Order: sequence, then C-alpha cells, then structure tokens
Amino acid sequence: MPTLVDLGMVEGTWSEACAVGSRSQFVGGAERADHAVRAFLWRAGAVVELGTLGGAFSEAHAINQRGDVVGCAETPGGAQHAVLWRNGALLDLGTLGGTFSHAYGVNARGEVVGGAEASSGGLRAFLWRNGTMFDLGTLGGTFSEAYAVNDRGQVVGSAETADGAVHAFLWQMGKMTDLGTLGGLHSRAAGVNRRGWVVGGAETEGGTVHAFLWRATGMLDLGTLGGGFSDAAAVNLRGQVVGSAETATGTVHAFLWQSGHLLDLGTLGGPESR
Repeated sequence: MPTLVDLGMVEGTWSEACAVGSRSQFVGGAERADHAVRAFLWRAGAVVELGTLGGAFSEAHAINQRGDVVGCAETPGGAQHAVLWRNGALLDLGTLGGTFSHAYGVNARGEVVGGAEASSGGLRAFLWRNGTMFDLGTLGGTFSEAYAVNDRGQVVGSAETADGAVHAFLWQMGKMTDLGTLGGLHSRAAGVNRRGWVVGGAETEGGTVHAFLWRATGMLDLGTLGGGFSDAAAVNLRGQVVGSAETATGTVHAFLWQSGHLLDLGTLGGPESR
C-alpha cells in the first residue's frame, strides 16, 4: 500500500510539493517565517530555498531528470516572470512582450513551457528553448496556456476555441490539436508522457469535471472516488495516472489510476490530499 511522507516546510506554517524528480527530489512553494512564499527544492532530507528575481515571491512547479527547476519569481517591480533554476543560477525567461509569465513544465532537454502575456495583453502558451520563447498560438480564440512538455517536445495545456470554450490541446511540430471534452464545454490538459498520452480534467454532459486519459483512440473518463468530480495531473509510460478526486463523503483525496481502477491514496491524517 502506498504511503505518504511529510516533506516538512521552510520556516512557516505550510508547504506544497508540486513535482518530483528522478533522484527523489521534490519542488514546490513554502511559507517563510516572514510569511513570504519561496520556491524550494527538497533533496536528501533537506529543504533548499531557491530565491527570487529581487522581489518577495517565488514558486517552483516542475523539475526534470537533470535537476533543472522551473516556476515563477517576482521581480523588483512586482511582476512575476517564468524562471529556470539551473546549476545554482536563476534565469529570467522573460515574456512574450507583456509584463508577466509563469513556467509549469520542463523536459529532459531543458525545454520549458508555460503561459506568458503577449504584447497585445492576452495570455499565450509558450515553449522556451535555447534562450528563445515561442508563442504556440490558440485554438481560434484569444487565450492559451501550456502546462507540460515531454521529451519529444510535445506540449499540452488549454486554449480558447473560436466559440469561446476552453479545450485541452496537444501541440507538436508546430500544430495545436483540439482534444475535445467528455461531452461538456471545457477541458484542460495537465500532463503528457513520452508516448503522447495526455491527462487532465474535462467537463461531462452533466457539467461536472472528470479526470481523463487521452490516447489516439480518444478521451477516456477515469471516473471519481464516489463523489462528483476528479482531475488528473500526470501519467507515466505504463499508463498509470495520478490526480485528485472527490470521495463519497465530499472530501478530496489523491488517487492512482491503473488497469481501469482508481485507488484512493488517503491523507496524512487530515481530511484531504491532492
């Protein structure tokens, strides 16, 4: 049976782990004693604060196999920019001409994805590689944001369609593909493995959000833990999916989906986990 491990915190009252690396490293955000929130890297039982771009805030969202960490950090002027922590240095990835950006995913090649404000003022999904940030476009609307990228350079996220709905997308080789929904209006893709299998959350015909697994054959509804909603965050090469789902009692628990079944991963003694 899987067990939960408390990673501790930097100095304050809460911390949140957002991603795990291949060397049992975790990254996320944690409160300091002065109530500022800072990005952290947890390794070998110790928490390392990753710093900012001169402002008070930072948070880490993803880590790759090489130990590259991505997230966002506040500048002296108060804007938040996408950042890459690599070999002890903090790199500002800039924007698409606007004032802010956030990074949510990084692959083994050091390619980074996220969302950045364009010069027009709209939010756009981006792919950053070799020092350049590329606008990935939309599904016909004005908005898009990217959340994950695999080692093949396939990017997933959500984008506005021409009719104003927001749909999950898969971007590859310069083309953005609409992954649809589970019968409702909206969907969001959060993770992609090296096979190009995509996971996230999609609205059903009844208007609730369910976790999904998308493959070339289409979108599969992963169900819930007895409650009304669920959402998937990541998928590995074996097709195992993790996320969170509402239970029959109305609380939210982390889950593992495999072989057609959702496994409730429990909590650390409190009512909820994600």
